[in-house]
Amino acid sequence: MNFETNDEKYLQIVLFAQEEFRTRLAHPRYKNFVNRTAFSSTIEPLSLTETSAMLKHRWWVASNGSNTFPFTPEAVERIFSYSKGIVRTQVILAQNALLGAFLMGLKTIDAALIDEVVKDRGLPDTAPEPEPQAIESHLKRKVGEVKKK
Repeated sequence: MNFETNDEKYLQIVLFAQEEFRTRLAHPRYKNFVNRTAFSSTIEPLSLTETSAMLKHRWWVASNGSNTFPFTPEAVERIFSYSKGIVRTQVILAQNALLGAFLMGLKTIDAALIDEVVKDRGLPDTAPEPEPQAIESHLKRKVGEVKKK
């Protein structure tokens, strides 16, 4: 997105956001903002193979290619499963697992450690999606409580 005159560029903004941001931008009040957007792209969820490649690449860059990849294939599968392919969630899980392994003095990260990270962290992206009827009944209860008061 650019704010500019014929002679100068005043401001260039680059945004990285969750997919829900697109929904928010669909509101009419953001019409001018969206009209100034020069480019938009989406990162689709990764496959298991892409997840493994991404984690290995990040490890290789961070370690200057000098250390053995610490995640077992089962741990990578678990990261993929919990994250539903969402890169941000994968990175968070991997970083927390690396920290946990460091604190416990482990050189290898297995599926059990990934399970513990998810259990300990309570990562919202790994929780099952709530059923729509559960949300509706919850809202109706809250509206009823307000009316009674």
